[in-house]
Amino acid sequence: MIYGSGVIPIQYVAIRETVKDTIMTTFFDPAFLEQYIGNKLKDVSGEFDPVEQVKKMLDSSEFEETLDEKLKDLAKAPAFQPMLAMGIQASSLKSIVKPFINDLGTGAAPILLDKLTDPAVIVDIDIVRNEIEECRCMCCSPVVLRLDSHQRLQL
Repeated sequence: MIYGSGVIPIQYVAIRETVKDTIMTTFFDPAFLEQYIGNKLKDVSGEFDPVEQVKKMLDSSEFEETLDEKLKDLAKAPAFQPMLAMGIQASSLKSIVKPFINDLGTGAAPILLDKLTDPAVIVDIDIVRNEIEECRCMCCSPVVLRLDSHQRLQL
């Protein structure tokens, strides 16, 4: 008979570890976690239009300033000196470079979104699983059992 025998309080740590291990192997299997996180990432990004966001960014004043700055840096680069000798200014390349960057950005946006919603790229599932396993929740934390009004057992 288990009732009153003290088996559960004495074996509480082992019982707790067995329950924890069962929960981890049942509900936090790495393949399941990867699928679950992948689905959540896709849900969150479902209405996000990466092409539209890239177009907005490329049409922004911040992008214009960055492009101008990078073209100025290009003009100072040794590799650009022969072009300067031919009379080509780096700033004159903006009308050629900007449409190329726009096409490249809008073409790469869906690829980037696919990568950002792939849990294998975003997060290491083993790290997530270890974080969950190390979580010190109420059911897995050390507890104090009151055996009677005078005894306490710290587990």
